[in-house]
Amino acid sequence: MEQVSAKDPYSPIWWNVAFMPRDTVHWWDVITVKWARHVLCWGYVVQTRSWLVVNPAIDKTIVCSIPDDEFDEYLSVILEADATILQIKAGHTKVLSQRILQNCSTVVARVIGINGPALTPKMLYKRLRANNATVKVDPFNVCKSPSP
Repeated sequence: MEQVSAKDPYSPIWWNVAFMPRDTVHWWDVITVKWARHVLCWGYVVQTRSWLVVNPAIDKTIVCSIPDDEFDEYLSVILEADATILQIKAGHTKVLSQRILQNCSTVVARVIGINGPALTPKMLYKRLRANNATVKVDPFNVCKSPSP
């Protein structure tokens, strides 16, 4: 198991980012791709033996800690929804703190420490891939596409 950061021992070292598909529901869905209409993230916190989940939903941002032995049930819901999942080491770069436009993509980018533009889930996906994120689940073969 990897050492926890002395700087912040209660933060995940690795983040998993799930790009959730859905049909067009909201007006902004016309500027997103179907396989990535929403994005959320989770990471394992060694000190507490729990999973930290950050889900910037439409009505509020949900932040919860799920015990390790109960996380499989939560993960199964994400996998059943055909989410595309990437994993990346937590960033320690200075992240743009501008909060004029805040949506699920920009919130997740700030949480995991990814710098650069991530105004839509697709932009965040490209930013993660540019930062060597590992593809864990890819039901839509997005990573094989020349232009996801």
